[in-house]
Amino acid sequence: MLNLKRNIFLPIIIFIISFCCISIDVHAQNLRKQRADKFYESGEYSRAAVLYRRALKKIKNKAEKAETNFLIADCFRRINSFKKIESFYKRAISLRYTDPILYLHFGQVLLIMEKFDDARLQFETYKKLVPSDKRGDEGLETIKLANDWKNNPNYYNVTHFKKINSKYDDFCPSYDETKDFNDIYFSTNRDKNPNKKKRKRNTIGGPKKSNITGELFCDIFFIKKNRKGEWEKPEPLDTTINTVFDDGATTISKDGKIMYFSHCKMEKGKQIGCHIYELKKTGGNWGIPQYVKLLKDSALSIGHPTISEDGNTLYFASYMKGGKGGMDIWKTEKSPKGDWGPVQNFKEINTEYDEDFPYIRENGVFYFSSNRSPSMGGLDIFKAEKNEEEKYIIENMKFPINSSGDDFGIVFQGKSEKGLFTSNRKGGMGGDDIYLFELPPVEFHVKGLVKNESENILPGAIVRLFGSDGSQFRDTTDKEGFFKRKLKKNTDYVFAIYKEGYFMGKGKMTTIGLTQTTELKPVVMLTGLAKTFEIPNINYDFGKWDLKDESKLALDSLVQILKDNPNLTIEISSHTDMVGNDEINLEISQKRAQSVVDYLIERGINPDRVIAIGYGKTTPKVVTKELARIFDFMKEGDILDDKFIHNLSEEQKTTANTLNRRTEFKVVSANYIPNKK
Repeated sequence: MLNLKRNIFLPIIIFIISFCCISIDVHAQNLRKQRADKFYESGEYSRAAVLYRRALKKIKNKAEKAETNFLIADCFRRINSFKKIESFYKRAISLRYTDPILYLHFGQVLLIMEKFDDARLQFETYKKLVPSDKRGDEGLETIKLANDWKNNPNYYNVTHFKKINSKYDDFCPSYDETKDFNDIYFSTNRDKNPNKKKRKRNTIGGPKKSNITGELFCDIFFIKKNRKGEWEKPEPLDTTINTVFDDGATTISKDGKIMYFSHCKMEKGKQIGCHIYELKKTGGNWGIPQYVKLLKDSALSIGHPTISEDGNTLYFASYMKGGKGGMDIWKTEKSPKGDWGPVQNFKEINTEYDEDFPYIRENGVFYFSSNRSPSMGGLDIFKAEKNEEEKYIIENMKFPINSSGDDFGIVFQGKSEKGLFTSNRKGGMGGDDIYLFELPPVEFHVKGLVKNESENILPGAIVRLFGSDGSQFRDTTDKEGFFKRKLKKNTDYVFAIYKEGYFMGKGKMTTIGLTQTTELKPVVMLTGLAKTFEIPNINYDFGKWDLKDESKLALDSLVQILKDNPNLTIEISSHTDMVGNDEINLEISQKRAQSVVDYLIERGINPDRVIAIGYGKTTPKVVTKELARIFDFMKEGDILDDKFIHNLSEEQKTTANTLNRRTEFKVVSANYIPNKK
């Protein structure tokens, strides 16, 4: 996707190299239209838009009118002026403008404006018209990511920096570390003398507004905190630094003694490109800007510098040849003599798309903005960090750092996870605004929910939490069934939940391996005591009551339940099928129930807590909803007695008798008091 950043320096760079990029047929156009075309070709989009709109009133030819509406919209798109842009795109569509690029650009603009449904329609149209261009699919994927990431934000806190922003463009902040990050330099196109109205020239001389954007030229301002810790009114640097054209995008060395910034020249009313300049501070004051010679060809435009912590590597952005396409990030290293060496393309970062606004932290993590995928739209801020193999792993910083608009120019306060960045997202004061961001300290919390088998919440349940570090907590679920607690890092936890009338519930969780603020949300289901439970996998040989090994494994779960719930007394009941003598069945079932009780006692359960009763075939199985779903010859509530089984097929009889042969337990008391030794 194209770079839609309201970038003061980018159109100037385009101006230097793009005379041959756009060819417009002018043979049937009036003089005003020809002049507009000339300004459009040279990147002076604001002037071009004015003349196109004037020419539009007199154009009769439908195709020419469609093209002119598109060109007006494209001028606004390139300078991020979206107030009236939709109407011109829609007119171009209604007049059947033939270039499919219209739909791609319109979709990108609507995406920035967060009109996702309308943007989707434009991307789908473009995809149908130009199926070979991946940008249609990328636009649709961007809409999906924008929605997904907004609905699942990361843990950064982002706030609008009201004290620094204005109704104009305010962007590209940088810190002076030596002032405890209480001095901030930034770029702005606000009026330095707002009380002087209707000026056609700026305070230093030269035209007041840019022919590219139609806005005031940019200058470097600074803002600082006073002794009370309050931000003072922003002020411009003096006229030895700020010039008649655009100045900004600063970066300051760690010792606060050198500032690098972008400066764009003009001669005889014509732009001649942007370069990097250096300021040195002596006696607390900035000196005279000095040109930093990085390229042999001074006609090439470069800008948006950032300096490494040691002051020996300078990164910047440029469209110059030798890159991967679009705007690329370049770097140069300082020699022992203090000269800057040959520039190198930062190939590990650059792509065929635009990469711009570089920034490197003291730990070597690199940040930049790009319109590559994956993206939320416009420019997104990306993070590049080397892995163990010294290969850069690049990731999008997602929402809320990024938005559907342009997000760029991130800087950090030293080693802390807070700083500043620029965005033209919704909710700002002007076009580009500066935002504060902070990643709160990593914290872990649990917000558990306790319910019963019917999905009803259980307030008043007692929760006991045990940490592997020896910590213990006791809590009670609130009226909504939740228990909440702050957890420690690198700790395993187990918890037990008690509620009168229910078996104890338990679970485990861990914060080991978690690196971001996380809220764990376990859901615990408590089972009511007033129920009979079948013990699975309790099988006997015919006429026998000896427990098999697999049956003992199944009973170990019951042992644990009894240990977890030391106040319960249970009845173990054994049932036979409908085959055989009633007395013999009663005797066998009693012995089978007793064999279970004996095993439980052997495993440490007090004999006073377990009762064995054999029911023979006197209590046939009642068909549950689950069984009715499995066996089509049964329905819920059927009793598998002699009468029912008599009418079944032999295969069905075998199934029914198997279901009748079972071992169950039920709670008969919850008031057992363990002996204290």
